[in-house]
Amino acid sequence: MKWGLRRAPSARSRSSGIIWAALIAIVAATTLASAGHARAPHTSQIAQGRAVAERKCAGCHALALNGASPNRAAPPFRDLYKRYPVDGLREAFLKGYRVAHPPMPKFKLPQGKIDPLLAYLKSLNPCTAPSTDRAAMKRCFEPL
Repeated sequence: MKWGLRRAPSARSRSSGIIWAALIAIVAATTLASAGHARAPHTSQIAQGRAVAERKCAGCHALALNGASPNRAAPPFRDLYKRYPVDGLREAFLKGYRVAHPPMPKFKLPQGKIDPLLAYLKSLNPCTAPSTDRAAMKRCFEPL
């Protein structure tokens, strides 16, 4: 072969390259779809998280989409996403760190209770899903 001249790829090598590219795309799409599906909380997990919140947190925090917290220093759960990433609470709940407002008691949650509680807290964030609900969108963008 002379310098600067290349042989044209054969039809066979082109078709095998296309097949490999298609296989890689299918594997990548399947992996991404299953990873996204695995992370989406189920309604039962959100309900379990609400139950944990009712037992552990309702004495101080407002749990619903409206109403004031019984303890004025405790932010309503519906506003937590505006203050910090909810997933950031995982380590605090697991290790028992004191978080947020000063009268917050120090407590630890078992791993099996943390994921449902975080799923519940995330479910209160109106910004996570597309919506035509004007009230939800207003809540999403209103300041604290």
